[in-house]
Amino acid sequence: MGGGDVPEYHECFGCIIQEAQECVYNMRRNFSGNVHPSCPFPSLSLGDLSSCCPIYRHNDPSNPVNVLPAGAAYPDAIKCLEFVGCQDTYVFKDLIEECESNCPTNPFDCRGFFVPIFSLSKYS
Repeated sequence: MGGGDVPEYHECFGCIIQEAQECVYNMRRNFSGNVHPSCPFPSLSLGDLSSCCPIYRHNDPSNPVNVLPAGAAYPDAIKCLEFVGCQDTYVFKDLIEECESNCPTNPFDCRGFFVPIFSLSKYS
């Protein structure tokens, strides 16, 4: 078998699954303060979770700038996953499916299209 140097963990390229899981964990625990108060995260009870969908200023979802910070949980978590290079993982796929299931009326709801307000220490 071959040998050689193994890079330090922090030097690895690509998605580090722990970072992907941290993006979702931060959303579930509302560490960024971007989950609307009426959303039942972290319990994720069965039933209507539409209160967890993005909330828009002036009720205008056509412009991502109109997303209110207190209603941006899904887009921020999705952007976090993209930022850490984990958009090709089951974590990303599962979060998109969850978001699309809970927020079916607006195609912009489940896209990470604006600057995230998550706070991974490495990116602060």
